[in-house]
Amino acid sequence: MFDNLKRILRFSNPRRTACSQPPGVPFPWPAGVQIEATEDTVLAIPAAVLFPNEKIGEVIHVNADAEIRLPVSPSDTLIRVRLRKGMVIGLSKPVQGVVVSEDNRPRRLILIQE
Repeated sequence: MFDNLKRILRFSNPRRTACSQPPGVPFPWPAGVQIEATEDTVLAIPAAVLFPNEKIGEVIHVNADAEIRLPVSPSDTLIRVRLRKGMVIGLSKPVQGVVVSEDNRPRRLILIQE
């Protein structure tokens, strides 16, 4: 799981793993795994994760202050979530996630296993 994430570092709590993820490189995001931002970060997930009659909060579990951008056109296939430092996001469905950034600097994230 998360094999393509670089520089994995285990904390004393085995349920929390620090990692670094480069922008634009998809990573597997299993259901139930939460991601904590160690800095302001934008994550994107496929819009197809939401079924037509499904509420966002049934699938995306995130701080109320997080900014969620839903697709605005048929060609836009991603939901973007802007997290501030310390915010946590989790999903109830497995997806391929990606870090979105205009620079190529990897983002440090903390993975939290339930």
